[in-house]
Amino acid sequence: MASRERAIVEALATLLRGIAGTGGYVFDFSGTDKVVIGAPPTENALVPRVFLSPRGTSVEPGGAMNLRQRSFDVEIWGFAAPTSQTGSERCLIALDLAAELRTKIETELASPSPRLGGLVYDFGVQTEGVDGARSGFGDVGCAHLVVTCLWDATIGSAL
Repeated sequence: MASRERAIVEALATLLRGIAGTGGYVFDFSGTDKVVIGAPPTENALVPRVFLSPRGTSVEPGGAMNLRQRSFDVEIWGFAAPTSQTGSERCLIALDLAAELRTKIETELASPSPRLGGLVYDFGVQTEGVDGARSGFGDVGCAHLVVTCLWDATIGSAL
């Protein structure tokens, strides 16, 4: 049986592949190689690309005796080409990319329907946009997000 963490990462990858440069979105991550599960490259990132990198799960006491709240963080690294090769433009395109990724995630996770197919009941998103050249990724804009997914589970449950 696959873990809930695996299912969350796969659901986020599918969600981000839905950014296709239409419907208010500028970037296009609909290609099969545009959203990758795993660590981002250490240098010279190809663009546009998104990498989902699982961080870890923590467990906190829940309301009921055998209930625990689980928290799982997924790092998302997005890379986009700037319109000019200046540090400020790389930062600005990174902010635009971070906003698109955050908006897509918020739209799904804030909907009244089951979030990520019922995998989580709540979430948080932190974003930043950085100059890829100053961070070792090459002359790209680099968006960095951390998505925290929350769900309840009984003690000893794999899901």
